[in-house]
Amino acid sequence: MSAVAGLLDIGGLIQARPGYRGGSPYINGTPISVTTVIALQRRGCTPGEIVAELYGVTLWQVHAALAYYFLNKGTMDALIAAEDTAFEQAAAEHDGHGAGCSCGSISTTT
Repeated sequence: MSAVAGLLDIGGLIQARPGYRGGSPYINGTPISVTTVIALQRRGCTPGEIVAELYGVTLWQVHAALAYYFLNKGTMDALIAAEDTAFEQAAAEHDGHGAGCSCGSISTTT
């Protein structure tokens, strides 16, 4: 079967490299991870709204990220759970220390 002129190969739209972005799959040519797209989708954003939210990402890139997620759902759900756990741990450590960080102690009173 011959290739049709003008068609794009979607195989390179999503990349994952060990050591880059924690090995999390991302939209090639952007810093946007598939998990970021999925987080917005889970909040109820449509693909068009995700494009509006994420600077420099096209509709076809968002659809590629969604397709990648659904093709690898089990692995991606485990990755998202691990990222959520790491975020919660870091937030708990940050809230617990406070030393050298003024973001939690900003007062609006004078």
